Amino acid sequence: MNQCKKNLRIKVLLIALFFQIYHPSRAAADEWPIGARSLGMGATYVALANTADAVFLNVGGLGQIAGTEISLFYQKPFGISELNLGSIAVSLPILSRRLGFGFLTLGNGAYREQSFALSYSHHYQRKLYYGIGVRYHTLQIDNYGSTGTFGLDAGFVAILTEDIRLGFSAKNLNRPTIGQTGENLPQTFTSGISVQAAKPLLLNFEIFTDVHFPPEARFGCEFKPFENLAARTGVANHPNRFSAGVGITVKRITVDYAFFTHNDLGLTHQSSLSIRFGRQPEPPPDSQPAVEISSIESPKTDSTKTESKPEPQQPLSLNINTATVEDFTKLPGIGKGLARAIVEFREQNGLFEQIEDLLKVPGIGKNKLERIKPFIFVGK
Repeated sequence: MNQCKKNLRIKVLLIALFFQIYHPSRAAADEWPIGARSLGMGATYVALANTADAVFLNVGGLGQIAGTEISLFYQKPFGISELNLGSIAVSLPILSRRLGFGFLTLGNGAYREQSFALSYSHHYQRKLYYGIGVRYHTLQIDNYGSTGTFGLDAGFVAILTEDIRLGFSAKNLNRPTIGQTGENLPQTFTSGISVQAAKPLLLNFEIFTDVHFPPEARFGCEFKPFENLAARTGVANHPNRFSAGVGITVKRITVDYAFFTHNDLGLTHQSSLSIRFGRQPEPPPDSQPAVEISSIESPKTDSTKTESKPEPQQPLSLNINTATVEDFTKLPGIGKGLARAIVEFREQNGLFEQIEDLLKVPGIGKNKLERIKPFIFVGK
């Protein structure tokens, strides 16, 4: 019995030391970065937040998701088995709104934290995505009992241009306390920017602030040499960390892996699995390319008349279910960034059933849709 008590004290002391070095705010498992994609980019994600993990990272970004998505995450921080960290997040469309559900657990045996999350997200003209969330956080320590409390979150993602996004997330706005000593859960604020610097390169920068500690600067990037393959890296301070990772997407399934280093505690590996549900796109036909105005023979004119300046080339009839990124860039007002967003949306959520479905793509509003309508149609 004395040996069991000694082992218990050692485990509790180990966990306490871990929190003091890595995360001074104890009882705060749901304040940790979640998701291997985010962690591979130095934990920068507040301005993206376009996967189910946004339940934990930025509830405002959930409105960007179409269809149903489930994301699983696992991490063993620095190889410490007593600190196993895992989560599941689900994003569901409900009456043109977006609901998110999440469950997170940290530790096992002597020490355990758990968090249950529920969030709601919507948008304004698909330019501003906003949301609110509530989390119930519990803390349990062997021989010391358990306790719980509620925290309130809010956040948004603003799409400034096709290539630039801003994000903001606030957690524990109600300043909840937990335990008999009335310890405050950390009240945190994260703001950041995401820039599609070039076709394959995404750059993120953000500032994370716990009101009781110095701000933490984070920088990350994602390079996609192919549509289904991504390489990532990032850095952060307070504490100093370096991270890297990869992601592979096959139809509805995405697998991400990342690692990060800590000067005092060493290396941590983590992985994520995301699954999207919905009708999958069919392979494009071998023919029926978009017809361009320039390919239509114009009537012969009198050579003595002044020749008019040729009109810019525009697609006369573009099937949005088979068009490539290059095809979409020929539409008025559609740049490469937005063209990629349309193709990625189609690959992840299935074929468009009507032209108005393009409004579900972040960056396409009613005015832009009206501008390109004469040049597009929905085919199979």
